[in-house]
Amino acid sequence: MLTSFCKGACAIAAASTLWAGAAQADNQTVLIVEGSYFPSTIYAKPGDNVIFTNQSGQVQHLSGPEDTWTSGPIEVDATYRLNLTHATP
Repeated sequence: MLTSFCKGACAIAAASTLWAGAAQADNQTVLIVEGSYFPSTIYAKPGDNVIFTNQSGQVQHLSGPEDTWTSGPIEVDATYRLNLTHATP
C-alpha cells in the first residue's frame, strides 16, 4: 500500500510541475529596426511580456490602438517591456 501511495504522490507531483510550467509567462522579443519590427508577427498571450529593443538608430515611441498604452521615448539600444493582460488591446 505504501508503494502505491508513493507512486500516486509522484504522479501528482509530476503533473503539478508540468501544469505549473505551462502557466509561466514568456518573454517575446521584438527588435525595432529602421522602418519595421522583427519579427513582424509574434504569438503572445496574457501574462507574457513583449520586450521591444530599439535598434533603429533613433529614439522611438510605441503606442497601442487609440493610445490605450504608450511606451514613452525608447532611446537607441534601450528596451521597453509591455506586460500583456486580458485587457491589453
